[in-house]
Amino acid sequence: MATINYYGLTKKGSVTVALTVTIDQLITAIATDEVLATEYYTVSAMNDFSKSSLTYGDSSTTLTQLGLADGGTVLCTTNQTGSKQERQLQKLAIAAKTRTVDGYTRVTLDATQLPTLYSGNDIVDNANSGGLVEGRPWTAVASIRALLSGSGQTAYDAASSDAFFAVSQTDYNAVVAGVASVSTVGPTDAEFASTAGSPFSAAYIVTYPQAAATVPASNYILGFKATTAYTNQQWRIYGGPTFKSTSPVYSQISTSSPSTGATLGTYYYLRKAPAAQAATTYIGIYGTQSLTMTAAGTFTGGGYTNSPFTAWNNWTTNMPKVQVIITPTAVV
Repeated sequence: MATINYYGLTKKGSVTVALTVTIDQLITAIATDEVLATEYYTVSAMNDFSKSSLTYGDSSTTLTQLGLADGGTVLCTTNQTGSKQERQLQKLAIAAKTRTVDGYTRVTLDATQLPTLYSGNDIVDNANSGGLVEGRPWTAVASIRALLSGSGQTAYDAASSDAFFAVSQTDYNAVVAGVASVSTVGPTDAEFASTAGSPFSAAYIVTYPQAAATVPASNYILGFKATTAYTNQQWRIYGGPTFKSTSPVYSQISTSSPSTGATLGTYYYLRKAPAAQAATTYIGIYGTQSLTMTAAGTFTGGGYTNSPFTAWNNWTTNMPKVQVIITPTAVV
């Protein structure tokens, strides 16, 4: 594996990939790291700008053929193909991501609030029948903090951006009720409430069946609740760009790994200021102790994998008792 540094569309960063992957796979890794759509990118080798995704085949040229080695650097620029409408929306999406990083209170994009828009390559005047809206085309994000109790706000303030933090059931339910369009990924409410089934051993990522594991693009992974029969259980939420992806492999969503301590039962977690998923993401659960499983329903179509998470095994028994909540509404 090699570390490839990049100057991205919103930040400077690095990804770890094999030098045998293609330019297209490198773009996917960078886009995942920046939480943007892959079609926004072109990349060039910093040691030779003539070598780029524009001059080589994205899906066949490897990083070695591009002239990159471990520690190499690429420059990302915006894709200039497509219609003016596509490029306008691309610029707005990148700006929205930058606003999130820079701490703006208005980060949710509503392009319909612009005075003029593109339709294909044609300019279309927007009537703005209700009048021009303050802050257009950005709207204010929902505030998780405002929905929390005093102790919940203290936990929120202590948490880092993007981190999961523990809250009470009351605070968790208040956020589920107070944020628009919250839905769940993983076990249904009935399955989550079922008695515990046989445990699943630690050191594996377990993914739900595809339909129960899918987080659509532009949704925010807002938090989760989990039941454990084991002390000092830690949970890590993972995600992949395709179901049971092996290249790139599933990676951890948020660097935080919340832990139960010594008390058994159900725990509740929220996530402070998450970024939207740039593309459809498929959820997996990793537990540092044996995962508590549901006793209701079946797990047909799921799978499990262990480090380095490059080969999946089919799994046809019950689901981890970890239910993730998501929303298309921007939250802080």
